[in-house]
Amino acid sequence: MNITWLCNKYASQKGNVPALSRLIELSSQRIPGLSEGRINLIIDEKLLLFDLISKLNEQVNIYKELNLHIGILSGEVSETLTLPEGKTIAIGTQEQLEQIKKIDRYFHISHTTKKNEVSLAYQRHHCINTNSESVSLGEIKSDPMKGEVLCRHYPACIYGLEAIRRQDSYNKKSKLAGLSIDEAATLSRYIGLSKTNKLTYYCTDIENICEETCELLACLIWYQLEGVLHAKVEDKISETTKSYIVETPVYDLPVEFIKGEITGRWWYIEPDKKEKRPCTQEDYESIRQGIMPDKWLSIDS
Repeated sequence: MNITWLCNKYASQKGNVPALSRLIELSSQRIPGLSEGRINLIIDEKLLLFDLISKLNEQVNIYKELNLHIGILSGEVSETLTLPEGKTIAIGTQEQLEQIKKIDRYFHISHTTKKNEVSLAYQRHHCINTNSESVSLGEIKSDPMKGEVLCRHYPACIYGLEAIRRQDSYNKKSKLAGLSIDEAATLSRYIGLSKTNKLTYYCTDIENICEETCELLACLIWYQLEGVLHAKVEDKISETTKSYIVETPVYDLPVEFIKGEITGRWWYIEPDKKEKRPCTQEDYESIRQGIMPDKWLSIDS
């Protein structure tokens, strides 16, 4: 597989499609001196490329505030897939999925779950979950921050559009129950906020993509990019975080919890390893009561 980076030469080869030329123009208007934090947006050429690009153009222009590079994925599926430097947001099909899974530790946003796979938004009436780290659709709907922790913990995310309910995704493989478009966009924003995440792969099928699906994908991408911008803001204003020290029988030493006042995200400092790890306010409350959260046990096991 080959990645062709968007430029005016590529646009002219494709017949000077106005939407393509416009996106190239927007992504090249970076703030002067912006060189750090490269973000790669890679789109499979077999999808409705120009429809998707048109939808991206309709969003509020935050592209100039990011070191954004847009590429087109073409060619046959190969045994290996090498990602460019920086964060990568890729939109592709099931064909590349097995190669994507080999790249790094990942969690899967999906309506189902598999053995040895951490899933987010799985539906209990469609599968039997055996992984304590997985978070069900019901849990997400009752507390979205449970999904946010997974977004921060894993370096890669496979985002299956079938996890989004059919009436919002227009995907034939989706179910009537599933994430709403608002919940799906919130998860994308959480992924953008994550400093750990290096790869997000939005996965669909050629036969399951239409103009409405392109609009959905453009929405998810925009909110992920907005998350990246907000993560930078929280980094710069570290004095807005609050720390809480909790004495607990769970550990020999006190546990320090940190809350970011801008995004509302929580972390804790693991007392034995001194590692900063993502958590939720619910984890904080559990430790205060002397209860070890189940997901903490699976991380250390």
